[in-house]
Amino acid sequence: DDDNNNNNNRNNNNRNKKDIVLDKAQRAEELLAELEDRFQETGDEALRPNAYVYCAVLNCYAQSRDPFKVRKAWKLVQDMKDLYKSGTNPSAKPTIVVYNALLNCCATALPAETFFMLQLLQDICTKELRIFQDSKKHVNDDDDVNDDTNNNNDAVVDELRPDEFTFGTVLKAASVVLWDLPEDFIPKVFAAACRAGQVSHGVCLQFRFAAPDLYDQTIPSWAIDPMTGHFSVDKLPKKWTHAVSKRKRRQRQQRRNHHQQQQQQQFEQL
Repeated sequence: DDDNNNNNNRNNNNRNKKDIVLDKAQRAEELLAELEDRFQETGDEALRPNAYVYCAVLNCYAQSRDPFKVRKAWKLVQDMKDLYKSGTNPSAKPTIVVYNALLNCCATALPAETFFMLQLLQDICTKELRIFQDSKKHVNDDDDVNDDTNNNNDAVVDELRPDEFTFGTVLKAASVVLWDLPEDFIPKVFAAACRAGQVSHGVCLQFRFAAPDLYDQTIPSWAIDPMTGHFSVDKLPKKWTHAVSKRKRRQRQQRRNHHQQQQQQQFEQL
Protein backbone atom coordinates (compact mmCIF):
# COMPACT_ATOMS: atom_id res chain seq x y z
CA ASP A 1 0.00 0.00 0.00
CA ASP A 2 2.82 2.41 0.88
CA ASP A 3 4.46 1.72 -2.50
CA ASN A 4 1.21 2.40 -4.32
CA ASN A 5 0.76 5.66 -2.42
CA ASN A 6 4.30 6.75 -3.25
CA ASN A 7 3.76 5.97 -6.94
CA ASN A 8 0.49 7.89 -6.95
CA ASN A 9 2.17 10.86 -5.29
CA ARG A 10 4.96 10.83 -7.86
CA ASN A 11 2.46 10.65 -10.72
CA ASN A 12 0.45 13.51 -9.23
CA ASN A 13 3.62 15.59 -8.84
CA ASN A 14 4.58 14.95 -12.47
CA ARG A 15 1.09 15.93 -13.66
CA ASN A 16 1.22 19.06 -11.51
CA LYS A 17 4.57 20.05 -13.00
CA LYS A 18 3.21 19.62 -16.53
CA ASP A 19 0.13 21.63 -15.65
CA ILE A 20 2.30 24.40 -14.20
CA VAL A 21 4.37 24.58 -17.41
CA LEU A 22 1.20 24.63 -19.52
CA ASP A 23 -0.20 27.34 -17.27
CA LYS A 24 3.00 29.36 -17.82
CA ALA A 25 2.42 29.35 -21.57
CA GLN A 26 -1.23 30.31 -21.13
CA ARG A 27 -0.29 33.02 -18.66
CA ALA A 28 2.36 34.35 -21.05
CA GLU A 29 -0.30 34.63 -23.78
CA GLU A 30 -2.60 36.49 -21.39
CA LEU A 31 0.14 38.89 -20.28
CA LEU A 32 1.10 39.63 -23.89
CA ALA A 33 -2.54 40.34 -24.82
CA GLU A 34 -2.88 42.57 -21.77
CA LEU A 35 0.31 44.44 -22.65
CA GLU A 36 -0.82 44.95 -26.25
CA ASP A 37 -4.22 46.26 -25.05
CA ARG A 38 -2.63 48.61 -22.53
CA PHE A 39 -0.31 50.02 -25.17
CA GLN A 40 -3.21 50.58 -27.57
CA GLU A 41 -5.16 52.34 -24.83
CA THR A 42 -2.38 54.56 -23.47
CA GLY A 43 0.18 54.90 -26.26
CA ASP A 44 2.84 54.62 -23.55
CA GLU A 45 6.07 53.55 -25.28
CA ALA A 46 7.16 51.78 -22.11
CA LEU A 47 4.29 49.35 -22.67
CA ARG A 48 5.00 48.66 -26.35
CA PRO A 49 5.76 44.92 -26.74
CA ASN A 50 9.14 44.36 -28.38
CA ALA A 51 10.96 41.33 -29.76
CA TYR A 52 12.20 40.38 -26.28
CA VAL A 53 8.64 40.21 -24.97
CA TYR A 54 7.46 38.05 -27.88
CA CYS A 55 10.54 35.86 -27.49
CA ALA A 56 9.68 35.26 -23.83
CA VAL A 57 6.28 33.94 -24.91
CA LEU A 58 7.95 31.67 -27.47
CA ASN A 59 10.24 30.30 -24.77
CA CYS A 60 7.19 29.47 -22.66
CA TYR A 61 5.69 27.62 -25.63
CA ALA A 62 8.90 25.60 -26.00
CA GLN A 63 8.59 24.40 -22.39
CA SER A 64 4.87 23.74 -22.61
CA ARG A 65 3.02 20.44 -23.11
CA ASP A 66 0.48 22.12 -25.38
CA PRO A 67 0.00 19.67 -28.29
CA PHE A 68 -0.37 22.58 -30.73
CA LYS A 69 2.38 24.85 -29.43
CA VAL A 70 4.32 24.88 -32.71
CA ARG A 71 1.30 26.25 -34.60
CA LYS A 72 0.79 28.87 -31.89
CA ALA A 73 4.46 29.84 -31.95
CA TRP A 74 4.46 30.14 -35.75
CA LYS A 75 1.32 32.28 -35.66
CA LEU A 76 2.96 34.57 -33.10
CA VAL A 77 5.99 35.06 -35.35
CA GLN A 78 3.68 35.76 -38.29
CA ASP A 79 1.85 38.34 -36.17
CA MET A 80 5.19 39.95 -35.34
CA LYS A 81 6.06 40.20 -39.02
CA ASP A 82 2.68 41.75 -39.82
CA LEU A 83 2.98 44.29 -37.00
CA TYR A 84 6.45 45.28 -38.18
CA LYS A 85 5.69 45.45 -41.91
CA SER A 86 2.51 47.45 -41.39
CA GLY A 87 4.34 49.96 -39.22
CA THR A 88 1.99 49.25 -36.33
CA ASN A 89 4.86 48.11 -34.11
CA PRO A 90 8.43 48.63 -35.40
CA SER A 91 9.72 46.97 -32.22
CA ALA A 92 8.10 43.67 -33.20
CA LYS A 93 10.61 42.95 -35.98
CA PRO A 94 11.62 39.28 -35.67
CA THR A 95 15.33 38.72 -35.01
CA ILE A 96 17.44 35.59 -35.19
CA VAL A 97 16.83 35.15 -31.44
CA VAL A 98 13.10 34.97 -32.15
CA TYR A 99 13.61 32.36 -34.87
CA ASN A 100 15.91 30.38 -32.56
CA ALA A 101 13.09 30.30 -29.99
CA LEU A 102 10.66 29.19 -32.70
CA LEU A 103 13.07 26.43 -33.74
CA ASN A 104 13.27 25.32 -30.12
CA CYS A 105 9.48 24.93 -30.16
CA CYS A 106 9.94 22.67 -33.19
CA ALA A 107 12.62 20.68 -31.37
CA THR A 108 10.22 20.02 -28.47
CA ALA A 109 7.14 19.37 -30.62
CA LEU A 110 4.69 16.70 -29.50
CA PRO A 111 3.46 13.85 -31.77
CA ALA A 112 0.25 15.70 -32.72
CA GLU A 113 2.31 18.26 -34.65
CA THR A 114 4.98 16.05 -36.20
CA PHE A 115 3.92 16.64 -39.81
CA PHE A 116 3.35 20.38 -39.34
CA MET A 117 6.73 20.73 -37.59
CA LEU A 118 8.45 18.78 -40.36
CA GLN A 119 7.17 21.18 -43.03
CA LEU A 120 7.80 24.26 -40.91
CA LEU A 121 11.37 23.24 -40.10
CA GLN A 122 12.22 22.93 -43.78
CA ASP A 123 10.46 26.20 -44.63
CA ILE A 124 12.35 28.09 -41.92
CA CYS A 125 15.66 26.76 -43.22
CA THR A 126 15.01 27.35 -46.91
CA LYS A 127 12.62 30.33 -47.06
CA GLU A 128 12.79 32.28 -43.81
CA LEU A 129 16.49 32.09 -42.87
CA ARG A 130 17.91 30.58 -46.07
CA ILE A 131 20.64 28.88 -44.08
CA PHE A 132 21.84 26.85 -47.06
CA GLN A 133 23.00 29.94 -48.94
CA ASP A 134 26.69 30.74 -48.78
CA SER A 135 27.72 33.11 -46.03
CA LYS A 136 28.22 36.73 -47.11
CA LYS A 137 31.72 36.60 -45.68
CA HIS A 138 33.62 33.70 -47.14
CA VAL A 139 36.61 32.42 -45.20
CA ASN A 140 39.31 30.76 -47.29
CA ASP A 141 42.04 28.46 -46.04
CA ASP A 142 44.59 31.27 -46.24
CA ASP A 143 42.42 33.88 -44.46
CA ASP A 144 43.52 35.09 -41.04
CA VAL A 145 40.42 34.22 -39.07
CA ASN A 146 42.03 35.43 -35.82
CA ASP A 147 42.28 39.01 -37.05
CA ASP A 148 40.53 41.28 -34.54
CA THR A 149 40.75 44.40 -36.67
CA ASN A 150 37.58 46.14 -37.80
CA ASN A 151 35.58 44.52 -35.02
CA ASN A 152 33.42 47.63 -34.90
CA ASN A 153 32.04 46.69 -38.30
CA ASP A 154 30.74 43.45 -36.82
CA ALA A 155 28.43 45.36 -34.50
CA VAL A 156 26.13 45.95 -37.46
CA VAL A 157 25.08 42.48 -38.57
CA ASP A 158 22.15 41.02 -40.40
CA GLU A 159 19.47 40.51 -37.74
CA LEU A 160 18.42 37.26 -39.39
CA ARG A 161 21.88 35.83 -39.95
CA PRO A 162 21.90 32.28 -38.52
CA ASP A 163 24.21 31.79 -35.54
CA GLU A 164 25.52 28.78 -33.64
CA PHE A 165 22.25 28.45 -31.73
CA THR A 166 20.30 28.41 -35.00
CA PHE A 167 22.31 25.54 -36.46
CA GLY A 168 22.35 23.60 -33.19
CA THR A 169 18.59 23.91 -32.72
CA VAL A 170 17.87 22.98 -36.35
CA LEU A 171 19.89 19.79 -35.85
CA LYS A 172 18.09 19.15 -32.54
CA ALA A 173 14.70 19.53 -34.24
CA ALA A 174 15.81 17.42 -37.20
CA SER A 175 16.61 14.49 -34.93
CA VAL A 176 12.91 14.39 -33.93
CA VAL A 177 11.73 13.85 -37.53
CA LEU A 178 14.91 12.35 -38.93
CA TRP A 179 13.32 9.58 -40.98
CA ASP A 180 10.96 11.96 -42.76
CA LEU A 181 13.57 14.52 -43.80
CA PRO A 182 15.46 14.48 -47.12
CA GLU A 183 18.59 12.37 -46.87
CA ASP A 184 20.86 15.34 -47.51
CA PHE A 185 19.23 17.65 -44.92
CA ILE A 186 21.58 16.96 -41.98
CA PRO A 187 24.83 17.15 -44.02
CA LYS A 188 23.62 20.39 -45.64
CA VAL A 189 22.89 21.96 -42.27
CA PHE A 190 26.31 21.07 -40.87
CA ALA A 191 28.06 22.19 -44.05
CA ALA A 192 26.23 25.53 -43.82
CA ALA A 193 27.36 25.91 -40.20
CA CYS A 194 30.96 25.26 -41.29
CA ARG A 195 30.76 27.83 -44.09
CA ALA A 196 29.34 30.42 -41.70
CA GLY A 197 32.00 29.70 -39.07
CA GLN A 198 29.23 28.85 -36.59
CA VAL A 199 30.38 25.40 -35.43
CA SER A 200 30.35 25.28 -31.63
CA HIS A 201 30.35 22.55 -29.01
CA GLY A 202 26.54 22.52 -29.08
CA VAL A 203 26.40 22.23 -32.88
CA CYS A 204 28.81 19.28 -32.86
CA LEU A 205 26.87 17.61 -30.07
CA GLN A 206 23.54 17.89 -31.90
CA PHE A 207 25.24 16.75 -35.13
CA ARG A 208 26.45 13.62 -33.36
CA PHE A 209 22.98 12.90 -31.94
CA ALA A 210 21.26 13.44 -35.30
CA ALA A 211 23.70 11.54 -37.52
CA PRO A 212 26.33 9.51 -35.60
CA ASP A 213 27.82 7.81 -38.66
CA LEU A 214 28.05 11.05 -40.62
CA TYR A 215 29.57 12.73 -37.57
CA ASP A 216 32.31 10.07 -37.43
CA GLN A 217 33.05 10.60 -41.12
CA THR A 218 33.04 14.41 -40.94
CA ILE A 219 34.80 15.46 -37.74
CA PRO A 220 38.60 15.37 -38.33
CA SER A 221 40.37 12.57 -36.48
CA TRP A 222 42.85 15.00 -34.90
CA ALA A 223 39.95 16.76 -33.15
CA ILE A 224 38.90 13.52 -31.39
CA ASP A 225 40.52 12.39 -28.15
CA PRO A 226 41.53 8.75 -28.82
CA MET A 227 41.15 7.86 -25.14
CA THR A 228 37.66 9.26 -24.55
CA GLY A 229 36.27 9.60 -28.07
CA HIS A 230 35.20 13.17 -27.24
CA PHE A 231 35.79 16.02 -29.68
CA SER A 232 37.61 19.27 -28.95
CA VAL A 233 36.19 22.40 -30.56
CA ASP A 234 39.59 24.09 -30.23
CA LYS A 235 41.08 21.51 -32.60
CA LEU A 236 38.46 21.90 -35.32
CA PRO A 237 39.39 23.87 -38.47
CA LYS A 238 39.36 27.57 -37.57
CA LYS A 239 37.24 28.44 -40.58
CA TRP A 240 34.50 26.26 -39.06
CA THR A 241 34.53 28.15 -35.75
CA HIS A 242 35.75 31.68 -36.54
CA ALA A 243 32.38 33.43 -36.06
CA VAL A 244 31.78 31.72 -32.70
CA SER A 245 35.29 32.64 -31.54
CA LYS A 246 34.81 36.25 -32.63
CA ARG A 247 31.50 36.50 -30.77
CA LYS A 248 33.10 35.17 -27.59
CA ARG A 249 36.02 37.62 -27.90
CA ARG A 250 33.56 40.47 -28.39
CA GLN A 251 31.57 39.39 -25.30
CA ARG A 252 34.75 39.22 -23.21
CA GLN A 253 35.71 42.72 -24.36
CA GLN A 254 32.24 44.02 -23.52
CA ARG A 255 32.49 42.53 -20.03
CA ARG A 256 35.92 44.13 -19.55
CA ASN A 257 34.61 47.49 -20.73
CA HIS A 258 31.63 47.23 -18.40
CA HIS A 259 33.90 46.35 -15.47
CA GLN A 260 36.19 49.29 -16.26
CA GLN A 261 33.22 51.65 -16.42
CA GLN A 262 32.01 50.44 -13.03
CA GLN A 263 35.47 50.95 -11.56
CA GLN A 264 35.68 54.44 -13.04
CA GLN A 265 32.26 55.35 -11.58
CA GLN A 266 33.29 54.06 -8.16
CA PHE A 267 36.54 56.04 -8.35
CA GLU A 268 34.68 59.24 -9.26
CA GLN A 269 32.35 58.81 -6.28
CA LEU A 270 35.27 58.74 -3.83
